[in-house]
Amino acid sequence: MPDRARALMAETFGAAPEDIPDDAGLGAVAGWDSLGHMRLVLNLEAAIGRTLTPEEVVSLDSLADLQRLLTGKHSPSELA
Repeated sequence: MPDRARALMAETFGAAPEDIPDDAGLGAVAGWDSLGHMRLVLNLEAAIGRTLTPEEVVSLDSLADLQRLLTGKHSPSELA
């Protein structure tokens, strides 16, 4: 998993990047509750320079999702 997503998540939740596992997800990372989710969304929006859609906000529930949004890549279901 690229370091950019891990670093953003670590910064948001006050953790060391090495403490964020590859399978990190909503509720499994200390601090990733509803308020933490909104902080992550705000930090992600600042990093990518745009506002997330409501669909993107609710779909963000893992480190992999964070990386996908950082790189602007979409999952196959979003392209259908």
